Amino acid sequence: MKQIATRLTALLLALVMTTTLALAANKSGYSDVPDKNWASQSIAQCKQYNLLQGIGGGKFGLGQKMTRAAYAAALCRLMGWQMLTPEKGNYTDNQDAKKWYYSAIETASAHDVFSGHSTTCRPNDPITREEMAAMTVRALGYSTLSGTVQDECPFTDVSTNPGYITLAWRMGLVVGMNLTTFAPKSDTTREQAAAVLLRAYNGLKAKVSVTSVSAAPSGAVPVESLTGARGGGAGLRRGGQGRQGRQRGHQRRPRGAEREKRQGGRAARTDAGRAERVFERQRRAESALGPLRQLVPSL
Repeated sequence: MKQIATRLTALLLALVMTTTLALAANKSGYSDVPDKNWASQSIAQCKQYNLLQGIGGGKFGLGQKMTRAAYAAALCRLMGWQMLTPEKGNYTDNQDAKKWYYSAIETASAHDVFSGHSTTCRPNDPITREEMAAMTVRALGYSTLSGTVQDECPFTDVSTNPGYITLAWRMGLVVGMNLTTFAPKSDTTREQAAAVLLRAYNGLKAKVSVTSVSAAPSGAVPVESLTGARGGGAGLRRGGQGRQGRQRGHQRRPRGAEREKRQGGRAARTDAGRAERVFERQRRAESALGPLRQLVPSL
């Protein structure tokens, strides 16, 4: 009996070690995210950049619904905002400062992430695809810009927040279920949220790199090219050197300043045309990828 007990113990230890090694081998760092999962790389990078945390116990929560509070907290980390903890919350359902999401909700609210037409924020409700698109665009500071494209939504099932969804789609943050369907009221899973957050993160990093060089990389289409203006107001690519040049030209020769102004307008129209051509190529690519979406969950 003693020998049998010893052998059983050895087998159990071997099984535990084998399972532990197998879980540790997952590149995502979470035991419930296999490497073959379509979102494993996005989840791993979100963990690396501290954009989205797991649910505890070494698990990510694959397949679970993303809550509005958890997404608000992720946006705070994405944007690097300083956390705010006011004495009184801005929403009737966010008054307990001891809740883990209290500061995240208040910080996101201070940056206009939530719609301003409600007295509640529903922190524990699942976030819908529509809400995720709108909250992400607001966090990035493009609320005003979204209003310029609200009549250009390609999805026939979108009736509210069309501008936010259109802009999120044009920026490459989200895609539709197909060319005409977005499923705006469907709940978002944690892995889908991870993919969107990573795209936003990469977009922010790319925008920083564009501002640090004299010309955008080949094929780059920053959102500013849609209107020639950044969400905050000033043009991104022409906001520095261009203004200085125009100021110098005005001091030396007023006619030269007017000529530069006309050239700037033509450049803006050229950028917008280039953006539309790229968007058209993206739409065609989406059509070609239609069969693959039956195998990989769409965002």
